[in-house]
Amino acid sequence: MTEIRTTAEAHEEAALPNAKVVHTSENAPKTAEVKPLPPELARGRPEDKSPAQWAYERVLLYIQNFEEQLQEDEEVVLGLTGGEAGVLQIEGIGFFDPDILTFDGTDEYGARTQLIQHLTSSPP
Repeated sequence: MTEIRTTAEAHEEAALPNAKVVHTSENAPKTAEVKPLPPELARGRPEDKSPAQWAYERVLLYIQNFEEQLQEDEEVVLGLTGGEAGVLQIEGIGFFDPDILTFDGTDEYGARTQLIQHLTSSPP
């Protein structure tokens, strides 16, 4: 049977995030996919956001959610893929429309580092 929806319901559904997560443990902490979007990210029309802005906002949600689960003496670092890139202690994140994400910070040796990720590129 076909479900009948109003135009308002269709618009609301289109604006809601489409996210899924599966964990092997029932006791796994809540992840960004199952939490409501903060009001500042829910504002505006989704179709007006570039892929870079969408990725930037979602990465921030993941980092914030992960930080909430850390102990006082722990901090977030970003593991880099490809070669011997190492890790990046995240000190800043940004985006450049339509398709660039940037991560700024320091590596494990204290050197200032920036990762620039094109959204259509994939790790080797």
